[in-house]
Amino acid sequence: MKLSSSTAINNLAVPVTYYHPRPEDLIRFMAGLGFKIFDFGFTEDMVKAHLGGASPEARFGGFRKTLAELGASCGQAHSCVPDALIKDDWAPLQKWVAAELDICKYLDIPRMVVHPGMMPGNTKDEFFDKNRDWYRSLMPLAEKWGVEIMTENIGSHGDIYYFVRDGRELRELVDHVDHPLFCACWDAGHANHHKQFCQYESIIALGDKLKALHIQDNFGSFGILEPHGWKPDIHQIPFFGHTNWDSVMQGLLDIGYKGTFNFEVLFPRLTHVDRRHFIYQGKEADKLSRPSLRMVELAAELMYETGKYILGAYNCFEA
Repeated sequence: MKLSSSTAINNLAVPVTYYHPRPEDLIRFMAGLGFKIFDFGFTEDMVKAHLGGASPEARFGGFRKTLAELGASCGQAHSCVPDALIKDDWAPLQKWVAAELDICKYLDIPRMVVHPGMMPGNTKDEFFDKNRDWYRSLMPLAEKWGVEIMTENIGSHGDIYYFVRDGRELRELVDHVDHPLFCACWDAGHANHHKQFCQYESIIALGDKLKALHIQDNFGSFGILEPHGWKPDIHQIPFFGHTNWDSVMQGLLDIGYKGTFNFEVLFPRLTHVDRRHFIYQGKEADKLSRPSLRMVELAAELMYETGKYILGAYNCFEA
C-alpha cells in the first residue's frame, strides 16, 4: 500500500502553503519527503474560476507538469460542494460538481469524494432517500467524465443528522444509490467519534465498495450529545489520538483493499480559523500566528514516517 496526502487547504497544506503557496510548490515539498500520490482538495476559488471561463490548462497546467516531473499523481480528490440537502435547487451545485469533474479528468484523477448532505430534523429514511436522489443526479456527470464519485462516513452516537456513521450504514447508502461509478471512502477519524462499533467490522461491511481512505486521528466525541457530536474532528497524525489502528489495518488487509493510505491531516493545528485574535496596544499581536517552516517540515516528516511505520508493521508498505 502506498502513502498519500491531502492537498486541501483545510489540512496540512495550511501551514505548508504559508511557505509554499502554489499547488505545484506544495507537492514538490511533499514529494521531497517521500509522498508521490496526493488527494487533490478543491476550493471555491478553483471552481468559480472554471465556471468563469478559465480552462483547466490555464489554471492547472503548471501543477500537471510538476506531477509529471516528480513521477507523482493524484489518486483521489475532495469536492468543495456545500451541503446539497438544504438547497431547493440542485442545478447550481451540479454545475460545481461538473467543473470539479472536468478538472479531475484533466489531472487524471480517478475518483472524488462528495460529502453526503443533511437537513435539520431529517429522519434516517429521509436522509437515505434524499442523499440517494442527490447522488443519482450526479451520476450522468460521473459517466460523462469517467470519474467515480464517493461518499464518506460521518456522524457519531451523539449526532442526530447524519446516518452514515459505520460501515454498514455507509454500505447501505452506496447500495441505495446503486451505480457502478458510486463507491465509498472510509474516514478513520470520523469513525473514531462513534463509540459503539469496531472499525474492523465496518471496513469488512464495506468490502469491495471501499475505494479510498481519509486517515486522521482524534480523541472521539468527548461524550458530546449535541446535534454535531463530531465537532472535535481535529485531523491529527495517527497516535496523536486514540484510534485503534490495528482494527483499521486488519480490515483493509482482509478485504484486499487496493487504494492508498491517504492522510487527511491538519498538523500543526494552528490556522487562521482556529486562532483567536489578541490586540495589544491597538495592534494585533501576530509574531506566533504561524508555525515555523522547520516545524512544518518536521510535522510532514513525522506524518510520512508514521504511515511507513503503520504499513510496515503489517508488511504492506510500498515506497
